[in-house]
Amino acid sequence: MDAVLPAVRYGGTERVVWALARELVRAGHRVTFLARAGSVCDFAEVVVRDDRPLAEQIAAIGGDIVHLHEGRGIFTDEERAAMKLPSVTTVHGNVSGEIGENAIFVSRNHAERHGARTYVYRDSHLIPSI
Repeated sequence: MDAVLPAVRYGGTERVVWALARELVRAGHRVTFLARAGSVCDFAEVVVRDDRPLAEQIAAIGGDIVHLHEGRGIFTDEERAAMKLPSVTTVHGNVSGEIGENAIFVSRNHAERHGARTYVYRDSHLIPSI
């Protein structure tokens, strides 16, 4: 994330990321945010993003999977190798150009508009409002 977390008076994407991470922790997963300086979280670790390449920073953190929330999920072979972890990217806005094979969209309609089929299923009974 390239924003300070938690988002208080802004941030659609940041609020979605925060809620998702909170629910993952409640389900027993360990979550680490790679976020801008000034970010704080009482339920997950925060690692401050620096000037090194993103893939290098991700590799230093480790984990089982990387869930990115910016960009289109396009990585070079070198970036994938440097990350050392499988990744998915949730595409939050409208984008143009190629979409990565592990891109996830925020709704069925959003996915269809980008020629994709993978999207977040949101059942209002299962996911609390933000």
